[in-house]
Order: sequence, then structure tokens, then C-alpha cells
Amino acid sequence: MQGLKKILKKIGSRNGVRLMFLLGYLVAFGIPLAYSYLAKPPGEGDMRVSEGTAHFQYRMKQGYMLVVDGNNYTCGGVYLNADPSCFNLKEWPVKRALLEGKLIQVIWFRQAAHIFGSVRRVADIRYDGVSQFSAGYLEQRLQYERESSKLSAVVTFFVMLLVLLFYEWMDRIRIRNERRLN
Repeated sequence: MQGLKKILKKIGSRNGVRLMFLLGYLVAFGIPLAYSYLAKPPGEGDMRVSEGTAHFQYRMKQGYMLVVDGNNYTCGGVYLNADPSCFNLKEWPVKRALLEGKLIQVIWFRQAAHIFGSVRRVADIRYDGVSQFSAGYLEQRLQYERESSKLSAVVTFFVMLLVLLFYEWMDRIRIRNERRLN
């Protein structure tokens, strides 16, 4: 119990706040971005097949999530506000009308999302035995996520650095004002 009190006291110090920002960055951004950067196409043994009726459920500010027999499947990456939609904007209305309420096969794999979580990531959707994706879809999508995760990591780190600098500036102003008053 005494050790916990020391840790909480340390978190309240200036260095503790910096440490909390760093840990918050790692948990919220760093780990998901690392998962996206390190993601590789799964092997044949990792692929799973599910069959069921397709429904597309709209998720606020995220796009349409594929739902098959009550299970959510995503085609998007695992970081920030990745779009779970499986089709681009041009073909989306046609594909949705074609697949909504129909019996489909989803070929998917588990992709690590956060420290203890994972998502069902779609590798292919088949309707009447015909693939709905172009050849090499998954590899192209993973490559795009790998490239964009680099930029996202730099941008989020820069924003976190600016917040820390602002916090430091405000703290120095507070200390200077306290000295003037005393």
C-alpha cells in the first residue's frame, strides 16, 4: 500500500504528468499504429470461413460495418478512425444492394488491435462463389496501412509534444507568478 502511495505521489509531480502523457500516447496511438505497421498477410492456417446473412450496419462517423449472423467484421485498419467499409465510394451502393440480406461467405482472420483485443479482419467476401474483391486486395490494404501508419505516428507524436510543451509553458508561468506574489 505504501508503494502505491509513492507511485500516485510521483504521478502528481511534473515528471509524472510527462510520464502519463507518454503512457497515454503509447496505449492510445503507439501500440495500434505499431500493430498496423507490423501487420502481415495471414497464412492459410490462420484464415477462417463464416457463412451467413449479410447486413451492413452504419457506425457513427466510421462507415458501414459488415455484420454476419451477429458478428462484426471489418475491412479497415486497427488504428484511430479507420473506415471499416469494405468497398470504395463508387462501388459501395451497388455492392451493398447486391449483398444486403443475402447468404455470403466471409473469409477472415483475427488481427491484433490493442494490447488485449483483436478484430475480425475480412480477407474476402464471396457471394455465389464469386469474390467481391479484386486480386491482392488484402495485401494492398495492409501495405497502405503500413505506409499511412508512419505518417500517423509522426503526426500524433508531434501533437502530443505540442500538448506537453503547452503544459510545461503553463507550469512555468504558474511558478513565475507564485514567485512574484511571494
